[in-house]
Amino acid sequence: MIELGERIKEKRISLELSQKQLSELIGVHQTSISQYESGEKTPSIEVLIKLVKALDTTADYLLCLTEFD
Repeated sequence: MIELGERIKEKRISLELSQKQLSELIGVHQTSISQYESGEKTPSIEVLIKLVKALDTTADYLLCLTEFD
């Protein structure tokens, strides 16, 4: 099963964004993006909402509640 971090990375890459670009879009440090993608850290609800908007997807998709975004 694909996890949250893998879905964040998959969407980021599909939009041709670097971790740094995504971090600037949502207002977190690039290290945080790396930690979200590796599963070391879980984004807060506020950050999750920003990720959904920046990655043009749904929370359900990122949280693995659906297979389609």
